[in-house]
Amino acid sequence: MNKIACITGDVHHYIGDPNSEEKAWGRIEYRCAKEYSEVLESLGARGTLFVTGKCVDEHPDVFKEISKIEGIELGGHTYHALRFSPFLSSLEVRGVNFGALHHYIFYLLCGSFYGPRFYQKSDILKTIEAFKKIGVRIRSWRTHCYSGNSITFSILDELGFVAVSDRKGEEFNVSKEIGNLYQITVTGPTDGVVKPQSDNLEYRRKFWKFLARQIKKEKSMVLQLHPKRQKMLDEFNNLRKVITTLQKEGYELLTISEVIKRYINEEI
Repeated sequence: MNKIACITGDVHHYIGDPNSEEKAWGRIEYRCAKEYSEVLESLGARGTLFVTGKCVDEHPDVFKEISKIEGIELGGHTYHALRFSPFLSSLEVRGVNFGALHHYIFYLLCGSFYGPRFYQKSDILKTIEAFKKIGVRIRSWRTHCYSGNSITFSILDELGFVAVSDRKGEEFNVSKEIGNLYQITVTGPTDGVVKPQSDNLEYRRKFWKFLARQIKKEKSMVLQLHPKRQKMLDEFNNLRKVITTLQKEGYELLTISEVIKRYINEEI
């Protein structure tokens, strides 16, 4: 493959946050996703947004608009983001988030935080249906909190997905997961550590050091740059700089499913 970069981000409905500084941000992720998509479009870049089905159901008009933007792929990110309710999500005792309490029980009973097969399939089908209502067929998936497992992957393959991005690592990698489903690795630092009202210097340092190293080695990459966090960081200026830097260095910016198609053709 030539030098490829995938710009990806995760978008959630409001799932609650005990940090008062982030509550307001959590309620406008869908608006950040729209601005993020417009930034990519304005710079001639392509990217993939993994969105919870509930967020799509709550803001169908916004995501219908996003789906029509050239170069933006929409993928699934579970329906509820492994949460039960915004109210309970704000309750946390000794590291246990009560909004996700049923998932802790799932883990104890069946060894999977995302739950048993019947629950996972129901959640995935509900997510598919949310996108179907706005005229979008999703083919790519990222499980919230990277919680997918062999059960998840077999269901995704059964339902016709071509790509899943549930693994993190330093090196870009595309590999067959199961059947016709391919796994693509998220590389480098993610911006989940970015906080409001902070200079976020540690994140910036790590991220740009990683990017410089990858560019020097001419390595492909999958970047996780969340719309909410990039807006929070500096009104998308970091995102713009990432895109223009990669374009200047000769990288091809593709969506997740486009990379899989490229990989499959090269393997044949």
